[in-house]
Parts: sequence; structure tokens; C-alpha cells
Amino acid sequence: MVLLMIAKAIFLNIYAVVYCSRNGAIFVFFILWLQCIFLI
Repeated sequence: MVLLMIAKAIFLNIYAVVYCSRNGAIFVFFILWLQCIFLI
């Protein structure tokens, strides 16, 4: 269950970086990892 959340968060991070390219991708990455940490 936790592993699934981590995999989902990593996928979302990669998607966000590819989609946003230079438009605040680092910010999105940071927010998603904070969300992942709080979910665990």
C-alpha cells in the first residue's frame, strides 16, 4: 500500500516535470513530495 503510494508519487513527479518543463516544475516536485511524506 505504502509502496503503491510512493510509486504513484514518483510517477506524478515525472509527469509534472515533463508537463511543466520550466514552468515551476521544481515547485510542483516539492509539493508532491511533501504530500507523499504526509500520506505516509
